[in-house]
Amino acid sequence: MKMIDAGYLKNNIGSHIASSPWFLVEQSLINGFADVTGDKQWIHLDTVRAEKESPYKATIAHGYLLVSLIPQFAQQSYNIEGVTTKINYGLNKVRFLQAVKPGQKIQANFFIEKFQEIENGDFKLEVRVEIETAPNKQLVCVANTVVLCIS
Repeated sequence: MKMIDAGYLKNNIGSHIASSPWFLVEQSLINGFADVTGDKQWIHLDTVRAEKESPYKATIAHGYLLVSLIPQFAQQSYNIEGVTTKINYGLNKVRFLQAVKPGQKIQANFFIEKFQEIENGDFKLEVRVEIETAPNKQLVCVANTVVLCIS
């Protein structure tokens, strides 16, 4: 895990922060996400039908499943020194560029987009997250997350 301080974030807009470990997307994860969210479209769950009718010839992960993995990937990849609390402030942009099939590995790369000082050393940080697949490093999701960092 990479340790970063607020000064680095403030002075390196556009820079790469860190990359997550590779993560295997399995059908069981997709099924569990469908159970939790109620999004049980056949393209996510019905392997037989997806093999015949889907343009991907397989089931695919939910786009929001990819987004839901971002906090885990961030926690595995970097920590901001002096910050005691990080609060999800929202998303400014999310795009799903390609489908992710079960059995594919994905990785998140984090880039500094914006740094806004608030007060008492607290700040808002916007991070662009690019999720890619292995081994071809094809972008599948890009999301700009905003986090309120409290010291």
